[in-house]
Amino acid sequence: MRGRIQDGIRAVIAFWVRMTGHGLNGLHRWRVRRHRHRSKKLRARYAITADTPIIRHGEELDRSLQASAGRGIRFAATSGSSGVPKRIPYSQRRIRQVKALYMDAFCRAFGAMGVRRTSLYVFSAIGTDDSLTSLMMAERQSLPPYFSSLQAPYRVHGHPAMLTLEKSYGTAAVRLWVLVISNPGAMYATNPSTIALFLEQLAEHWESCTALIRDWGRDLNTFDPDVRRIAARLSSIGDAERIAVISNSATPLPFSQCVPALSFLCCWDGGYVRPYLDRVWVHLDSQAVRHLPMYSMSTETVETLPDFQDVDVAFLPVAPGVLYEFLPVGSEEETAALLQPEVLKVGQEYSMVVSDPWGLVRYHTEDVFSVARRVSGLPDLRFERRLGLAFSFTGEKLTGDQARAAIQAVIEQRSDLAQMPWLVLVPSTEPRPHYKLVMAGESPVLACSQIGPLLDTALGWVNQEYLDKRRSGRLGAPEAIPMPFEDALRWVGRQQPGRRWETQFKFLPMVTTPWEKLMAEKDAESATDLRS
Repeated sequence: MRGRIQDGIRAVIAFWVRMTGHGLNGLHRWRVRRHRHRSKKLRARYAITADTPIIRHGEELDRSLQASAGRGIRFAATSGSSGVPKRIPYSQRRIRQVKALYMDAFCRAFGAMGVRRTSLYVFSAIGTDDSLTSLMMAERQSLPPYFSSLQAPYRVHGHPAMLTLEKSYGTAAVRLWVLVISNPGAMYATNPSTIALFLEQLAEHWESCTALIRDWGRDLNTFDPDVRRIAARLSSIGDAERIAVISNSATPLPFSQCVPALSFLCCWDGGYVRPYLDRVWVHLDSQAVRHLPMYSMSTETVETLPDFQDVDVAFLPVAPGVLYEFLPVGSEEETAALLQPEVLKVGQEYSMVVSDPWGLVRYHTEDVFSVARRVSGLPDLRFERRLGLAFSFTGEKLTGDQARAAIQAVIEQRSDLAQMPWLVLVPSTEPRPHYKLVMAGESPVLACSQIGPLLDTALGWVNQEYLDKRRSGRLGAPEAIPMPFEDALRWVGRQQPGRRWETQFKFLPMVTTPWEKLMAEKDAESATDLRS
């Protein structure tokens, strides 16, 4: 009975969410119509002139941002995909603004797409770290308000009783327990890799991932009263039946049986994350679950917002307070080359330059977008890649896209690598310049020595200069190296200990820091630990 009543309340909440979305869409349309006027005002407010230089992130900008931060400021670290993570200051006002844009985008999406069950499960990290996602999703160590629990069941993860469950059963088991009981209609993750690895873990480690559900099904009265209270808050129609079916199944069930109400998925789909989205659809029914690409939001600034005027969603550079300019890919980084959004050409690629009220003035994000079409006079921007993801030992100029294509070619011949959490190319200087393929995962890799030659062929196929340099002997043969997943995150991905990769870490197909430097950092830290 409780589940039926709470699902009735969820239906009422969903109605008001959709109605709010329709209203917010009117505000969004007004924002789009006034884009030119707003840009002129922002240009004057930020004192942008023809001579205002383009800047990149560096020590000078970092000092300026920190000096202007003031009191009550928290710092959000970027994913570190371009090197060492940057620290961006966030005031409470700025966090509230980002949250408002996040909720605005979802309400408008639910309204425009007619999502009937809007209860949303967010795959944020359980616990906190220094990411922007954690700042946005931070919870007090208490139960969230009742109606929030119904609409946003993920919010219960911050409760101490839930953190205790995670220590006993693991993150995947606790996530599944919350999902099965609450049966949300929508799921969100910044990176599809977070969802892909969760679904693959369910399929590969069904027994451990369902241990909490099976124990709950045997006797829920043995659990902490706070856990039982949380379960009551999350209850939905059919939760007891789903728990019983899962408890009695010795083999993995389709995810649609575990969470039958799921009809909406939102995550990135651009750039280097596309292969992980393909891995998600192996476990979800693409006919029953509609996918909305996430709007582009970096830790530094909001880059695009979704627009639902047409049948297909567009992504427009219209975030409040942000002034957008663009550089054609391949042009010199000069102010004379900067273009306004209204003049960008369909089919061309541009990198984004932004100015905002939080201290960025003509900051070059190095994020590359292609223009899919024009909507209301503005470019529909699709994220493609970062400018800086390329490496060259001797003129081969290997790019991230080429690395991804080569890795995919290897996977097509070695299907056992398809479920590997992370495959990443790393340049190595010794004993002769070459590339290493780090295979990050816990499963043993058979016939590892055969993978290097496959990669060699693939790299020569995607990059003629690489092939020429291999034939001349200026580049050595590539090498495949297995590495535990957590070690790869730490030493190749350069993630700090305790940082939750689920929030925003990007599983890039290539890193540009040489292997020797990464291992020197590892050895230096190990030596420090020994001295301590």
